[in-house]
Amino acid sequence: MKPADSITRPDPGTSRPENTGPASQHDSAKTSWVPLAVVCATLFIVAIDSTMMGVAIGAIVVDLNTTVGAVQAGIAVYSLVMAAFMTAGGKLGTIHGTKLVFSIALVVYTVGTLMAALAPNIGILVLGWSVVEGLAAAALVPIAMALIVMNYKGKQRAVAFGFIGGVTATAAAVGPIVGGILTTEFSWRWGFALEAIIAIGVLLSMGKLRSAPPNRSERLDLFGVVLAALGFGLIVLGALLAGPYGWWNARRPFEIFGTEFNPFGMSPAPLIILVGVVFVIGLIHWLRGREGRGQAPLFRVGLLKHRNFTFGFSTMALMTAILAGALFFIPLFMLSGLGLNPLQAGVALLPLSLSLLLISLTTPGLGQKIPPKYLVQAGIVLVGAGVFLYREVVALDNGIGEMALPFILIGAGMGLFLAQINNITLSAIPEQESSEGAGLTNTVNELGRSLGVAVIGSAFTAAVFFGIVNTSAQIQAVELNEEQTQQLAVELEDANARFSDPAAFQENVLDQAPKVIADQFHDIQDESLLGAVHSTLGMVFLLLVLLLLVSTFLERNKPPLVQRLAPAHSRDPEKPVPM
Repeated sequence: MKPADSITRPDPGTSRPENTGPASQHDSAKTSWVPLAVVCATLFIVAIDSTMMGVAIGAIVVDLNTTVGAVQAGIAVYSLVMAAFMTAGGKLGTIHGTKLVFSIALVVYTVGTLMAALAPNIGILVLGWSVVEGLAAAALVPIAMALIVMNYKGKQRAVAFGFIGGVTATAAAVGPIVGGILTTEFSWRWGFALEAIIAIGVLLSMGKLRSAPPNRSERLDLFGVVLAALGFGLIVLGALLAGPYGWWNARRPFEIFGTEFNPFGMSPAPLIILVGVVFVIGLIHWLRGREGRGQAPLFRVGLLKHRNFTFGFSTMALMTAILAGALFFIPLFMLSGLGLNPLQAGVALLPLSLSLLLISLTTPGLGQKIPPKYLVQAGIVLVGAGVFLYREVVALDNGIGEMALPFILIGAGMGLFLAQINNITLSAIPEQESSEGAGLTNTVNELGRSLGVAVIGSAFTAAVFFGIVNTSAQIQAVELNEEQTQQLAVELEDANARFSDPAAFQENVLDQAPKVIADQFHDIQDESLLGAVHSTLGMVFLLLVLLLLVSTFLERNKPPLVQRLAPAHSRDPEKPVPM
């Protein structure tokens, strides 16, 4: 077998002979959109899963007689499992056939959701939700993206990627609202049950799904899987621990089996992330060695030489981080600061969701006329304008109407961005490597999502409790140094986690505070929430500026019409035709 880099690769815009997908543009009228519906439904339930259940933590704690920390750990394990095994999931689709592995993963996902829906205790819930569902999702997500590449070409592919971008982002946006309504009106268990019903429906609709045949000549690189799982998993774990324990200095003691582990007063987060990075570097060296020996790697390191692939998934991961962080703290502010219930918060976010879906569905074809790079950058600018405007108008007496315009701008920018970025990224690599490429892309995306919630979410939470402590100290005319402020903020944060019910918090915490603080606590909390929103939105805006800079490294490909008119000898056969 030849080394992977020496194999002649077909242009990614063309089908392999054995691929039974749509063959040409003139056949577009006969193209079935069933594969797109299958992929969208699958990615919808994966995207909505963790966000939907995040608002049900309190109900799960009561129902299963467990702790908030145990449920939060389950959410963290779900992200860990997905990030750790997504590259392996994509590779399995290449080896055993995308349609077969996709079908098996759907069955496993259904089993996991049913286990979670019927869970009698927290152990079964974590096993079904975090482990079984997480492993299945690690295969479903990259293979679903690869199936779009295999089933659609040209403008149809751009439309399909735009559609799934809008659907998955909308699922993330409405997930907390759906979870809140189900938890309030019915039971948190219905969330998992509905996912199982959708998964079964997808399984019954897979008859028209076209995919690449299995490549039995390849073998799964098990040592590469272990390195990838340790590397990506530890980076996600470190990011998740950074919120409660700090990004550098320890905010609170970290214990392992009863033994405190805070070397030199440091948080465990940077050390764990550093070890994860070391494993990722080791993974890259291992993969290069396998390629040099002519053995099939987990994914070809040579994929990273495709400029639009590398900077495409980097840009997408950073936007995912920003969106995940924003969708963590904005609904929280609506519920805690504005006093909205879950349904009202959902209505407030509806302009964002609708504009995102509308723009993502109607603009994919623009990439055939305007360089997609410019559309991606225009989307980033629109999101930035929306964030800036929201920061200017946000107040404790905001009505739903006052937030509509900023959310429309944010949603429109996200829709324009998502309508192009997946197509830019995955169309830059050979089609037969789309599963591995999608696996790597979504692994980095999962890292981005975890880092976004960790960085932006922890910044918002810390700002709220720091604000409460500082304002309380000013009311009592007490001077606190930075260390004292942090200690009191951490203690207040821990108390809030232990007593998530307002009545319990009042009885156990506020009744022990000075009367002047207890009497004004709600005003102090509201002021701190508003200050935290302002500072966190400022951070989000700066991250968007960074994202705009990263996007400049994307290639400015010519629209297809210009490309077709170029002299044949001027085209690089290894360079993909822009979609």
